[in-house]
Amino acid sequence: MDYILCEDTRVTRKLLSHYDIRKKNLLVVNDKSEFRVLDKIVSLLYKGKKLALVSDAGTPLISDPGYVLVKRVREEGFEIVAIPGPSSLTAALSIAGLPVIPFTFFGFPPKKKSKLDKILRVVKSLNHTSVFFVSPYRLVDFLERVKNLNGEREIVLVKEVTKKFETVISGNVEKVVEELKNSDIKGEWVVLVGASR
Repeated sequence: MDYILCEDTRVTRKLLSHYDIRKKNLLVVNDKSEFRVLDKIVSLLYKGKKLALVSDAGTPLISDPGYVLVKRVREEGFEIVAIPGPSSLTAALSIAGLPVIPFTFFGFPPKKKSKLDKILRVVKSLNHTSVFFVSPYRLVDFLERVKNLNGEREIVLVKEVTKKFETVISGNVEKVVEELKNSDIKGEWVVLVGASR
């Protein structure tokens, strides 16, 4: 591999160091730089260079940067090969005990309350599982908005899946919110919202 495209060189260097991979050229591809580096990346491909795209955690493009890059590289006619890796989305779906066919993935919910409420009204109209990534700072407020706009729903919260502090919390929204209010909420959560009853 000639270049590794990554969100944050500090995080990627730790990963490479763990596997004793040294002297790799790293290029930053994140939300701020993705458009700026497209031409350079395509130029490297035309020169015959081999590139890899990695995420800080999880799978590229699944609420991580890379969509613009992958689209452009595909349009230029280059082959893209996926190497399946960890995905908190599919891991959470596999252990939640909620129906998964179909499901809708919304990624990180918007911070603006009017936009969030619009999405949660869409969730209300769906008769299947909806999935979000939610930061610990917004988790309780997000769940209270789910309850206010969607009524009581079965929900499942998952974090640190496959890791030492893996946590799964399930039940109706009110019960889960009460449990969280008495907890130290850390880490990014996968929130699965069940269909209306």
